[in-house]
Amino acid sequence: MNRWIKILFIVIIAVLLTWLYVSPGAYQQRIREINLLLSQKRFPALSMSQQRDFDSIINTIATVSGLKQKVFINQPFDVADAADNGLHFFITDHQTSSFTNCQQGNAVYDAAIKAVFIDISLLRSSDWMSYAPQVGFEILEEDMPF
Repeated sequence: MNRWIKILFIVIIAVLLTWLYVSPGAYQQRIREINLLLSQKRFPALSMSQQRDFDSIINTIATVSGLKQKVFINQPFDVADAADNGLHFFITDHQTSSFTNCQQGNAVYDAAIKAVFIDISLLRSSDWMSYAPQVGFEILEEDMPF
């Protein structure tokens, strides 16, 4: 009886170690989920002009700040090259907020996967009045960078 318990214990440990070795880590799982959301087109789409302006601003900020990493904007992670994926930027909305933790009118940096999630409302000039209507001034579309 005692011998069977030892054998069972060894088998259980071997199974758990195999499962730990084979299962993806939190990092791999998270980037796979983001890639799946991108392939399902669950992140909001920008118009061509919005995308061009957004790309320009992000690339300018990266250059001015001296960022040495590659910058990826609304592009999937390279699962095969997990060691150096660069810095990713994603436009989000309420449909992806439960996954990205980025609520309306906010931007969130996820250090674990080196990604910045930016809510789409920050890119829409019509949404800016809802952030401070008590101020009493009007933000015009020409005042917005997008």
